[in-house]
Amino acid sequence: IRMQYWLYLMSGVGGGFCIHPELNLWNGMLVQLRDLMRQAQDYTALFSRWNKADSRIGLLYSKYHLAGGVNEPYESTLRKICGDLAARDVYPDIITEEEIRSGAVAKYDALIVAGVDYQPRDVIESLSDYAKSKRLFVDRPDVIKIAGALKLDADKAVAGITPDAVTPSADIMACLLTAGGMDYAVAYNHSPAGRTEEIRFRNRAGVSAVCDLYGRRKLDMRTEGKDLLVKVPLTAYNGAILALLPDDIRSVRLDISGKATRGEIIKVVASLGSKGAVKGVVPAMIEVYDPAGGKTQYGGKSIFRDGRCSFDMPLAVNELTGAWRITVREMVSGQEATAVVSIK
Repeated sequence: IRMQYWLYLMSGVGGGFCIHPELNLWNGMLVQLRDLMRQAQDYTALFSRWNKADSRIGLLYSKYHLAGGVNEPYESTLRKICGDLAARDVYPDIITEEEIRSGAVAKYDALIVAGVDYQPRDVIESLSDYAKSKRLFVDRPDVIKIAGALKLDADKAVAGITPDAVTPSADIMACLLTAGGMDYAVAYNHSPAGRTEEIRFRNRAGVSAVCDLYGRRKLDMRTEGKDLLVKVPLTAYNGAILALLPDDIRSVRLDISGKATRGEIIKVVASLGSKGAVKGVVPAMIEVYDPAGGKTQYGGKSIFRDGRCSFDMPLAVNELTGAWRITVREMVSGQEATAVVSIK
């Protein structure tokens, strides 16, 4: 299940996260996910803004084949292909017949059709047209005949594709994502042993600090030419979320304005301090406590956008009077600021 969790994050959190219905929910597996799910809740404002670049390879997930009600060995075939490509640091986009018909697959350098016995004539014709200028791979060319198709070979399928993230072994996976211009990465260790591995991120030499979000720590890094190399500690069958910072975040500053009076609105602006301008999305956590020490509804998950996070506190007419405490924390390196406001 942990693998599903980390691969879901690597996908850019499109769609939904599903637990396989055949798993025994009482065998402790979901308990192992509990802490990961709790941590994920703190970063939902970031995850919802993640963007993942299109892959350069498309893999057909055939609705026509699945319409027959027989999933196996079809889905196992696709999983193996995905594993073979992942071992080469390439992760395909999943496509259906609709994208083939519409011509949307023209953006891919290569397509893979595997495990299917049949495709409609118009889909075959569209694939044949694609194969005239791009690489089309079929695992069983003797079964499904498409003019111009090549016999599937993983090395040939990824030829000419330069991954953004390069890992040292087949059981380490990594993928780059962006949020408003800020680079993030997800890494996953699909092995029973914990290890620290150096992952190469191409053309990211301008990064000055790398933070492990869940681990709340900075990681060792170095540059080599135009590339960034990061040493990532990974426990068994577990992963990490990394923030690749062009400038280290050094501080958070709070500016409070408005009337601190019942029935009025307090405006809060939090700003990130760094050597240069902080571009993109950085997750934030806001906590507001009343004079009795109670956590109020004014807090919650938010984001810094280009170094700035702002929110309003519309005070009720019956709020507690006294000293209210406002804390804003950036959730990448853990810098925070607190202000006390006296409400009358």
